[in-house]
Amino acid sequence: MQIIRKSDIQTSNWSGGTTSELFIFPTTSNYKDLNFGFRLSRATIETEESVFTPLPNVKRQLMLLDGELELIHEGHHTKRLKPLQFDTFSGDWATKSKGKATDLNLMMLGDTEGTYSVMKAKKKQFHSYKINHEFTIFYIAEGTLKTDETTLEKGELLIFNGPEEDNFKFNLLAGTNVVVARISF
Repeated sequence: MQIIRKSDIQTSNWSGGTTSELFIFPTTSNYKDLNFGFRLSRATIETEESVFTPLPNVKRQLMLLDGELELIHEGHHTKRLKPLQFDTFSGDWATKSKGKATDLNLMMLGDTEGTYSVMKAKKKQFHSYKINHEFTIFYIAEGTLKTDETTLEKGELLIFNGPEEDNFKFNLLAGTNVVVARISF
């Protein structure tokens, strides 16, 4: 189990806002070289319209964290997203967006497959979660996740590399939203 705190995350600018690499695997990979199995990042889209960088052979899943966004995939489909909704598309597609938002972006190469799910807690909730993928990543989109050993706040991650024998037990405090990314090779 690995914890990534907000203070560990580097943010840089792109033409439409900011981007933060949350996790890349293998950890020696480089986004610009497109030599990763998967990469999870968070980005802000601060211009009303933006054009996505072409990423050949990359499968993408983009989940909205806040704001509203229309994704236009030329010759394929258009999708309007609200918070905690996602779209799956190819990095080969000519894609542009309309709207200002913050998103979570899962990029996958090769045989890597991944998917998102969301846990929402209107009141304090206890969870017992089966970890059975090569990677399971908990991203705290809002609120607080507590275990016996630690507390994670908005913008922080908890990463499991490989299946776990015992279920992962934790509490979500009231008003917490957690995005769970499950990745397999």
